[in-house]
Amino acid sequence: MWLGIVDVRDVASAHVAAATLQKAHGRYLAVSESMRLLEVAQALRPSLQGLADKLPTRELPKMMMWALAPWIGMTREYVKLNVGYELQFDSRRSQKELGVSYRAPGFTFSDHIAQLAADGLLAG
Repeated sequence: MWLGIVDVRDVASAHVAAATLQKAHGRYLAVSESMRLLEVAQALRPSLQGLADKLPTRELPKMMMWALAPWIGMTREYVKLNVGYELQFDSRRSQKELGVSYRAPGFTFSDHIAQLAADGLLAG
């Protein structure tokens, strides 16, 4: 499965720019990049000492996801229509017109893990 990844701080910057810039109009995509769930797990692993073993290390085939869907909180129709299809986003317009610079997912993930740790929310 694919996700669009964006740092909430960048989304906030885009919202402020869209609300305050005279030239802003219409809708804007705010996405840093697309990643598969397994890629997200791989990016998180180095930051999660003691919890890395709880992250996935491989992907299930689509047919297995379809079979397991009712037991993992998905419908089979959702799996049929969404699993195995790469998501692609073009956020160049928001970068150009709103002046937003998107953080790389690695920075977002490491900052997020650091905040979770500081808040004591990473109990193993």
